[in-house]
Amino acid sequence: MVVRKKIHHQFFLPLVVSFIILYIFLAENIFYSQLISPIYPKLVNSDESATVAYLKRIKSLSFFPNDLNAFEGMFGSGIVQQVFLSDSIRNIEINKFEQYLRISPHSRDALYNLYLLYKEKGETKLSENYLQKAKAIDPTVK
Repeated sequence: MVVRKKIHHQFFLPLVVSFIILYIFLAENIFYSQLISPIYPKLVNSDESATVAYLKRIKSLSFFPNDLNAFEGMFGSGIVQQVFLSDSIRNIEINKFEQYLRISPHSRDALYNLYLLYKEKGETKLSENYLQKAKAIDPTVK
């Protein structure tokens, strides 16, 4: 007669959840390590342009403010301006197109450019709104 041991569900579920969390953690670490690894050697050698590229890539991550402060201490406040330069230029372009839309609210090109700029900025809902307005004026817009 074979005796089967009963699996205790009170231990099995936490074990499975722990393995799932561990898998997600490891997968995320592998992904992010591949994202920034090519510029790491340059960071170690205090290459300012590599540091700016690194900081631009990690802006959306939680540890960005800490890294920005650390590198600002190494390179000075100019590095902050370099990291946010493309954002500043994009915001200026957005303001120009929005002002133009006040004058010419049915400008397909202005609407489409706002779609592209807001998409690049990561504001998907607003960008899609501008795309729909451009399509309403010109259905050939894609």
